[in-house]
Parts: sequence; structure tokens; C-alpha cells
Amino acid sequence: MRILLTGASGIIGRAIINRLIATVDDCEIIAITNSQQLYSDDLRIKYIQLDLCKSWNVLHYLGYFNYAIHAATYGQPVKFTSHTLDVIELNTHVLKKICEI
Repeated sequence: MRILLTGASGIIGRAIINRLIATVDDCEIIAITNSQQLYSDDLRIKYIQLDLCKSWNVLHYLGYFNYAIHAATYGQPVKFTSHTLDVIELNTHVLKKICEI
């Protein structure tokens, strides 16, 4: 089972990865993160550093997914209020593009 996860380095994204690894034996997680490049010794996780607001079209090249979990957003109130259009873009347009894959 292939799972696309956005927001992989956030609190919710990390919790989702931990839960999936603990409970699903046959999963491959493509973990998208904007903030930093992460690495894992677990071969089921592949981290990709990507700004979804600027490079969402790259998702088409990642192949087929059984499930997509969109957990990416701005989590800090200051960034949310100062980047309102980016937040709307991330939460609507990017989600629409993920669903089209």
C-alpha cells in the first residue's frame, strides 16, 4: 500500500507516520515536507523536501497512491495571518491537485 503524506515534519504528520509504521506492515510512505529534509532508517518511509505551493505539479511524477493524507498547513499563527493567501492555496488548490492524481 502506497501512502502520500503531506506535512510530514509537522506534529500531525509525524504522529501519522509513527502510527502507520506501528500498525501497517505493508505500507510505503511518501512523506512530503517543506521545512527540512528528514531521513529514516525505515525503508518504508521516503522523505521528499518540497514546497507544495510552488511545486505541486511534481506530485504527478511520484506515481500511484492508494491513499493521500493532506496534513500540510501553516501551524504558527503569525505565519497564518501574514501569509493568508499561501494558506488558502495550500489548503484548497494543493488538495484539489492531490485528488486529481
